[in-house]
Amino acid sequence: MIDIQKIKDQTRGSWLSIFESLGIDVPENGKHGTCPIENSGTDRFRCDNKDGSGSFFCNNCGSGDGISLVRQCLGLSFLDTIKKISSIAGIADSSVDRSTYDPKPPLNQLWQASKPLQGGDPVSKYLHSRGIMLTPENVRFCPECWESDTKQKYQAMVARFSDKDGKPISLHRTYLKDGKKAAIKAPRKLMKGTSPLSGGAIRLFPPKAGTVGIAEGIETAISATQITGIPCWSAVSSTILKAFIPPADVKRVVIFGDSDPNFCGQQAAYFLANRLYNLDLIAEVEFSDKGKDWNDGLQNQG
Repeated sequence: MIDIQKIKDQTRGSWLSIFESLGIDVPENGKHGTCPIENSGTDRFRCDNKDGSGSFFCNNCGSGDGISLVRQCLGLSFLDTIKKISSIAGIADSSVDRSTYDPKPPLNQLWQASKPLQGGDPVSKYLHSRGIMLTPENVRFCPECWESDTKQKYQAMVARFSDKDGKPISLHRTYLKDGKKAAIKAPRKLMKGTSPLSGGAIRLFPPKAGTVGIAEGIETAISATQITGIPCWSAVSSTILKAFIPPADVKRVVIFGDSDPNFCGQQAAYFLANRLYNLDLIAEVEFSDKGKDWNDGLQNQG
């Protein structure tokens, strides 16, 4: 059974990040602009995101919430829409009927088909184009990775997502073309995991002296490490970031937040900081002063 209310509760405040992950271009700051459903008009559409619900209004298409906008933009059935949103947001498996499908074989197959980064491969070149010179752990290059929406194969950056105990449970894919993110609806996707993603992260560098950093995106996390020297992991989304649980031997967590116009990234960072504080851990929140996120900051360094 699908628990719609649970999905709405767990995605509240995260819709702008979800839209961005799915390649849905909505006007910033609640301004009027082009309708992403029909890709037409110049000022008929507005995403007011009331109460963090992803709500929108279009003079031609009508109104709805974030679920409705994703369904109409991607042309999916209601069930497929819920599954896609759940995958992006890292919602626990109990929210969606996943039947008896075993995710282990495709996860193992993709990881084995992917190669460690060597410096001259397309993933390394993509990271270098973003100013990133570090080589992270648990990130590989796949020369041919299937993308279900376009039904095509792309080169991909494949990153291993682990649960709070360090057990690998999923893979995150960033589809690439010509050295950049592929120009498709959802260039970043998480595969169905073997267990819920809540609490986990992509472990890019080993903790140092009881300290680890956490950020949303992979590129953001590696950039934060390169700038500050603090080993940083990626939570993939603001929803998963808020639920992050560090290893038992980590006593200090530095949260490298995104500076979003709607304050979604900031809210997620401070939400996590408050959680960790209540667990008697040292929690610090840092934002880049040179861009929206830490990769912007890295590229804008003088």
